Amino acid sequence: MQQFRNHRLTPPLWQAGGLAMFPLGTDELGRCLLSRLLFGGRISLWTGAAAVMLALPGLLLAIAVISIPGPGLVNTVIAIAIAVGALPGYVRLTRAAALSALGKDCVTASRKAGAGTLRFRLPRPLPAGAGPLQA
Repeated sequence: MQQFRNHRLTPPLWQAGGLAMFPLGTDELGRCLLSRLLFGGRISLWTGAAAVMLALPGLLLAIAVISIPGPGLVNTVIAIAIAVGALPGYVRLTRAAALSALGKDCVTASRKAGAGTLRFRLPRPLPAGAGPLQA
């Protein structure tokens, strides 16, 4: 940041004594307040943009990446990376639902009756695990 020591505490442009060179004035060290505001706003803008990106569903974001700039290899790779990045959340959700279904009485009774691994894992827990993904 450059300091203008001859222009310390310059008022904003719209007040008496304000300069066009410093539209929002200067601070006690002679630094332009507008440039400091813009420089400090970068982090807020990136944080806000990241929050919007995280709020969008991954599939919708992937479609937007492909459709807005147009199809191309780079855009397709970015869209696939976004879709793959969303997978861990779905996997955790499905696994939790399937594990809770494995603890149900019908699955326990099926085990006690001698059903094989595929027999008691496919009919009950698999559809139960897919249920939360439909929402």
